[in-house]
Amino acid sequence: MIRFLFLLIACCLLLSCRGDATITRGADGSPEWDRKLRAAVPLGSPTQETRGIMQRNGFHCEPGADPVTTLWCRKEADAPLGLGRRRWQATFLIRDGHVDEIRSSTRRLNR
Repeated sequence: MIRFLFLLIACCLLLSCRGDATITRGADGSPEWDRKLRAAVPLGSPTQETRGIMQRNGFHCEPGADPVTTLWCRKEADAPLGLGRRRWQATFLIRDGHVDEIRSSTRRLNR
């Protein structure tokens, strides 16, 4: 019975440590987030492909309201151990149906 209880606790700990497996994993600062975003969505990527990549990674995307064609994507998630929340944002400037410029930001949100 003790072995079973130990095994059950070990399994629960392993499952709870699984964490984020998306492009935001470990991107807790602007330099890391910008690097990961540009690796996932290179310049020249088609707009629909970009939207798909971002949505598969938990982002909500919508067209921007700027006079320039943009795709604006945002994601919020709880920080590890329940220490607040973090927001990641990405803005893609679109030219001829492809990503021409990428802007990124991330910040920790207070509860």
